Amino acid sequence: MIAPQKTLTVARDFGAALLFGILCSSGGGGNLTAATPDAVEFPVGKTKETGIPLMDFPNEMIVLARDGQIHSLKGKARQTVRKASDAYKPASIIEMRNRLRTEFGRDFEVLTTQHFLVVQPKGRGDRWPNLFERSHRSFIQYMSVRGVRIRRGRFPMVAVVMPDSAAMYREMARMNIRASRVAGIYLRESNRVITHDGG
Repeated sequence: MIAPQKTLTVARDFGAALLFGILCSSGGGGNLTAATPDAVEFPVGKTKETGIPLMDFPNEMIVLARDGQIHSLKGKARQTVRKASDAYKPASIIEMRNRLRTEFGRDFEVLTTQHFLVVQPKGRGDRWPNLFERSHRSFIQYMSVRGVRIRRGRFPMVAVVMPDSAAMYREMARMNIRASRVAGIYLRESNRVITHDGG
């Protein structure tokens, strides 16, 4: 079983993972505004990234990067965080799409919808993009009738569709995530949904 603080797993109701992810970062229908914290510069491997701190503790900082990924900075990484010289600016859709194309390679395509960047095997059509958008609309409607306003996201949410369950489990193993008999997962660390297109 996966630790709850690491990954939300869904066996029967993949929609729950999708909606949890939407709540965390994707575009919403409300007009709530909030002040953006000062941007920080932090290490990711051998490179420097820019982001905004979501939580700041003495021994750990949770940072939202320009591409929507969430980073937990501890120890030496936490100590090297510095205030960025430039203001926080989310990555553009074009920049995010190019990064995803590089990450997943030529066998995948990246489709843009109103609220998502959907990475899927080439030639799978618009079934998955439509599913994610329908789920998003249902979520916004569900929350709206209950008086909850959802803040509009700074960037689209990334949803990755692997060709089949075996490919999804290989991808999860690559990220050191152990799970079985799941239709998909939401990863807090990458702030992405991953599912598969087999059966």
